[in-house]
Amino acid sequence: MEKPHSNTIIANSLPFEEIYNCLINLIETNIEDFPAFFKDAENDYKLSPALIKKENIIQEDDTTVPFGRFFNFLENTGFYFENQYKTPETNATTDIGIIAKRYSKNRVICFVEAKRLPTPPSTKREQTEYVFYKNPIKQGGIERFKTEKHAGKEQLHFSIMLGYIREQTPQHWYTQVNKWIESQISISSNPEINWTNKDKLEHDTDFKKNKISKFTSEHSRKTLKDLKLIHYWIDFT
Repeated sequence: MEKPHSNTIIANSLPFEEIYNCLINLIETNIEDFPAFFKDAENDYKLSPALIKKENIIQEDDTTVPFGRFFNFLENTGFYFENQYKTPETNATTDIGIIAKRYSKNRVICFVEAKRLPTPPSTKREQTEYVFYKNPIKQGGIERFKTEKHAGKEQLHFSIMLGYIREQTPQHWYTQVNKWIESQISISSNPEINWTNKDKLEHDTDFKKNKISKFTSEHSRKTLKDLKLIHYWIDFT
């Protein structure tokens, strides 16, 4: 595996748009190398006596923790990926909160929500949870951004979703996720929010990385301005 690349935030006075551009560049320059890094982590999970041995690496956290670690191991990036970030005002936990260290050592500038495709088998989980839960108390991935559970108090207008593909193809899930969104456009399971065609994912066909797909979407929220999401799907099949 090639040595991961890094990019540095030049000054703490950079406007958010430039900080986000630096972050996106960091992720898109390196994300193609993550599956090999994860394979090493997976072997460690299964073999190392110093870690909890796991024969089946199926839960999102089993992949998300190494994902954050992968980027934190890069040098001079100017960013820190904090796993299981808890928003102080609400105690809501997000899979990863990204901190731009030269902007603030504590303030998150981007949230990352991760989902497995398909959802791991469980009687307490739903296959639609990349988008929504039929029970709005739990809330799905995109739904949490629309209700401002994620990126709400911080009033951020940009965040990221990760999709870990374990079965089928990216095209299959692209079609399926947009069908789930269409079902919410017809009748929203959560009375707090409305869905429109703008919520649908659009495939970024200019983004060409081995085993990585990129999608974008834009979402209205309960009280705040619209939020842009970038979706990076990693194909582990």
